Amino acid sequence: MCSSDLFNSTKAFNLKFTDADVTMNNKKWEIDPGNSIAVDSSSFMFRSFTFSHESESVGIQGLISESSNDTLFFNARNFSLNDLNPLLSKISLSAGGMLNGSASVSNIYNKPLLISNLSIHSFAVNEDTLGNAVIVSDYDTKKKAVHLSANVLKNDYKTIYIDGDYYLNRQIGRAHV
Repeated sequence: MCSSDLFNSTKAFNLKFTDADVTMNNKKWEIDPGNSIAVDSSSFMFRSFTFSHESESVGIQGLISESSNDTLFFNARNFSLNDLNPLLSKISLSAGGMLNGSASVSNIYNKPLLISNLSIHSFAVNEDTLGNAVIVSDYDTKKKAVHLSANVLKNDYKTIYIDGDYYLNRQIGRAHV
């Protein structure tokens, strides 16, 4: 069930899900009772928009707007990537592993900036276990670039390693990997 004051305003509305029946990969997920979404002509405010099932949780909180300072935060705790497979199967893809960590995105309307600190235990793609993944990105103010480091290790061997910068203000040659 959803409560809303959508019809009370022509410019903005608020949503609160009081009883959300969400089933993903045969698991029933519950929404945080303190959740809300406020929407107006150019912004979206998410509060406690978190779904949980036993020890797993995934959620967002924060503000998307035209202001470059407004930030949307993502958090995951013990989230099984297998739960995404019903969606991924439509593009002939499957995923596996346990996702933990956080990420944020800001300046969505202009030059989006993604900051992350994520780990995936036993990361797998199409049933091939690649290893344990760590994905970290941050913004380097001196370079005016996003630095990305992604490292996947399986039995102490690097199966995937990406390290480089993405320059936001360049028109040509933005990536340096």
